Parts: sequence; C-alpha cells; structure tokens
Amino acid sequence: MQGSQVLIKLEDISKSFNDTEVLNDISLSLNGGTCFGLVGNNGVGKSTLINILIDLIKPDKGNVEVAGKSYFEDGISIKQLLGILPEESPVNLELTAYEQLWLTGLMYHIPKNELSDRIDSLYSFFFDDMDSLKKECSSFSTGMTQKLKLVAALMHKPKILILDEPFAGLDPSSSHQLIDFLSSYLNDDRLILLSSHNLSYVEKIANRVGILNDHHFVYDGSMEELTEKGTKIIENSLFELIKPQRKDEGGIQWLMD
Repeated sequence: MQGSQVLIKLEDISKSFNDTEVLNDISLSLNGGTCFGLVGNNGVGKSTLINILIDLIKPDKGNVEVAGKSYFEDGISIKQLLGILPEESPVNLELTAYEQLWLTGLMYHIPKNELSDRIDSLYSFFFDDMDSLKKECSSFSTGMTQKLKLVAALMHKPKILILDEPFAGLDPSSSHQLIDFLSSYLNDDRLILLSSHNLSYVEKIANRVGILNDHHFVYDGSMEELTEKGTKIIENSLFELIKPQRKDEGGIQWLMD
C-alpha cells in the first residue's frame, strides 16, 4: 500500500543539449511505498532525468520538488533524504573501503559512535569477505566496487533511494540479494527509483513503471497493468510500446555469407 506523502514531484520538465531535445514536458508524482522502475532504450533521457532529480543538472523548464521542498530553498536538507547510486560514480582508489565509507558517513553527519557499526553491519551483509574492508579500492572488481557504492548510499538510511543501473557488474547471486534487500527496505514512508536495462530484475521489484521514449513517458502505470497481471513479460510489453525498428541486414550481408 502506498503512503500518502508525495516524495518526488516533477512538473513539465524539459531539457535539451546543443539544440537536441532530450526531455519534453515530463511530469511525475511518486508517493512513499513506490518502487518506480524507469526503463527505456539508451539515449532516451533516463540518466538526464535522474541527474535533474538529484540536482546535478538544471532543467531548461519545469519544477522539481522532493518531499515538498525545492532545491532552490532547501537543497541541503533534500540531499540528506537521498541515497544515490549514479551509473558512473567513482571511488577514491587510494583509500581503503573502510576509509571511503567513513568519509561518506561523515558527510551525512552520522554520529561517529554509530558510524563504525553501520559500516560493519552493511558491509557484512553485502560482502562475504570482511577482510576486503581493509583493502584499497583500487584492488576491487567491478562488482565489489558497485556493492561498495551501494553501501555508501545506504548508510544514512535514506528516505528516497535512487539507483541508476544498480545491477551492473553484479553476479546473479548478488543481484538477487539486492532485489530481496530492496523489497524489505521499501515501506510506506520510503521511495525507490530504479533505472535498469535488466527488465527481469525490474519486474521482480518495481510496483510502478515509467517507459521513456521520444522525449516523454509512453507509459506510466502499475507493473500489474503493464504485464497484464503477469500474463506477459515486461520485455514484450516494452517492445509493443516503443516499437523498435528492425534494421535491414543487407549492408552487412558479407558478414553473414
């Protein structure tokens, strides 16, 4: 059941880069209790929309409200509500994992007497090898780095969790663990916005879906309606809505022969 508080509200958001339109009059209202799956092909504006939402870039037109607040008036308190896993989020390779998480915790003003316990408990949940907490981030694999960034996003118990391609680099076991965790973390007072190309994972966790295409939402509604109560897989529903063009293979026939 969805909570009553609107945690994200976008009104008439438009954005262009070098006269190329990316988003056109996007409006979206998300309440607590929602896990919103943001899907669509590469280049349709998913990351742009997320970057506008987290105030990394400004829209050309439109308004953004987070928990009833605007970045112009109360940007610092908004960012305390957000846990963010951007698609591209570098870590300091010279720091150990513990040092990286400790600095992140200090930025979110987590009391020092709590911070170490939070780091240990989250790290032991997402990682099998606690000794890696003492290793430099430069030694981490892609999947380990992804999990480290996820831990950093969660340490301050964010009300709004924004995840851009969170399954990238994760093995199937870690991906399913993340799905189970997100299902448990979501409640009526929290919101999860999840952007991913892995539609099977989105289908497992999202209760609402927005499909971006041609600069706007071609679908914004429940997962149940999109998949016709589970009788269709999300991938087929997506293709029916965006109608991808099949390319002629004639130009590469030399490769096929």
